[in-house]
Amino acid sequence: MARKRKILIVEDQEINRIILCNILEQDYDLLQAVNGLEGLNLLRSCKEDISLILLDLTMPVMDGYHATAAIRDLESKNSKHSHTVIIGMSANAFKEDVDKALACGMDDYITKPIDIKKLQNLLRKFCKP
Repeated sequence: MARKRKILIVEDQEINRIILCNILEQDYDLLQAVNGLEGLNLLRSCKEDISLILLDLTMPVMDGYHATAAIRDLESKNSKHSHTVIIGMSANAFKEDVDKALACGMDDYITKPIDIKKLQNLLRKFCKP
């Protein structure tokens, strides 16, 4: 049996992590973090490749924008970490919010509450199980 792809969920709201886990746990191995700094540390310490990161934009300690910048910096300095797909998540749906997320290095953006079909389409695009 093929190994499941690994997804890192970085989300400070427990209910949102639970919902995402319920949607994804059957097809993916999941790691969870409650802020960007914890997510960055998980990425650094993970022995296996993380295929995709679902990253909330507004969190305490380190938000999604700063976490993305730190991840991209890590990737540029360390050959162990190739480009990791980052999908930003936020309740903000304005074009400016999407543009800001993409400009800081995220690969895509999804609004909350999460539309399951859109999430599945993004996963098919970036991270096949």
